[in-house]
Amino acid sequence: MPNPGLTVNQGSTLGSGVTIPSPNPSSNFEFVHWTSSSHSGTFTTTELRGLVITSNTIFTAVFEQITIQAPMRTLTVTGGTGGGAVRQGTSRTITATVPANHRFLHWENVGGATMITTANRNNRSITFTMPAGNVSVKAVFERIPRALTVTGGTGGGTVGQGLSRTIRANAPRAGYRFDRWATSTPGVSFTNARSRATAIVMPARNATVRAVFVRRTAANPRVTMRRPGVLRNNVALHRGPGTAYHLNRNLRQGQQITVLNSGRNGWRFVQVGNSNVRGWVRTNQITHTTTLGTVRARRVPMRAGANSGRTITHLNRNANIIILGTNSNRSWTQVRVGRRTGWVRTSQIRTATPSARTRGQLQLRQGPGTSFARPSNNRVNRNARVVITGRQGNWSRIRVGNRTGWVRTNQLR
Repeated sequence: MPNPGLTVNQGSTLGSGVTIPSPNPSSNFEFVHWTSSSHSGTFTTTELRGLVITSNTIFTAVFEQITIQAPMRTLTVTGGTGGGAVRQGTSRTITATVPANHRFLHWENVGGATMITTANRNNRSITFTMPAGNVSVKAVFERIPRALTVTGGTGGGTVGQGLSRTIRANAPRAGYRFDRWATSTPGVSFTNARSRATAIVMPARNATVRAVFVRRTAANPRVTMRRPGVLRNNVALHRGPGTAYHLNRNLRQGQQITVLNSGRNGWRFVQVGNSNVRGWVRTNQITHTTTLGTVRARRVPMRAGANSGRTITHLNRNANIIILGTNSNRSWTQVRVGRRTGWVRTSQIRTATPSARTRGQLQLRQGPGTSFARPSNNRVNRNARVVITGRQGNWSRIRVGNRTGWVRTNQLR
């Protein structure tokens, strides 16, 4: 730095041969102002002229060091914080901002000076010194992978957390239908749990979902009749009117049944024997049977329906009748007399079980026809006494001791 002071004698006038030249600051310094020992204030001009000096005076040049600032640089941070204008050479920390349902993987250099290295790229927060140039970096994320297990359907596998995945239930096996989707994993919800094809949003954990199948059943129809019958073949008893409904059980040829409803779509709702088992069988597998009866009272009206409606005819006491069946509560019985069919009050008739003898040695069958199989121990001796318990066409159902079966009616006398 140059000599900051200069002494001027009394009476000298600046500009008349005495000059204070402009100061010459050292490197990294700059002139600020002059100060004087006999003048108040400061003089900011670098060269002083025209001052009248009345006493010895010291003029002092004041300097200050020049502060050199580093340039500003631009730091661009994608997917995190810490970006903006940064002075070269200063420290700056950047931190990745992880979106929901994602996880941080690493940083990448995008442009400018290289600041991401193999040593720091996997750190979510990085502190570095701003280089002599702009810098652009980005944080890389990925969806958190979760395992989706689908039981009874498709759509399982690895699914990103928070993403939607479509799942579809398998086709149900015979006799079953898809009912709903179920899960025990918290946070799982279905777009429509009752739809075979639906979607879920993957929660923040592995998840297991399952398709629920239930036996295909139909609501039991209203009992409108009770008409006895026998099965023509080995058949399946279903829970609804069709093979798509779940199998209830298998029934053997010759099984006694009671038809409870006129049915639909070629199927009848039946009761098996005297049990509480009910279900559906094909109509063409049923042979209706009848029982024998007689009339209890005089002039019993035979009606057109199971009510007190139109009278078809009157039946005499002890008249023989063919009993076809009853209404649902058994208060009316459908009968056939000759060629006429009608209804009488059940209280006005009784079941008849006439006895007969066999004309020759007979073989019992499981139903009224030669298509029905012969049960084991099916032989009935000639001239055996039997009880007739039912009729169907030219066949009679008989009871011999504890055995029952069907024989041709003309083989009895």
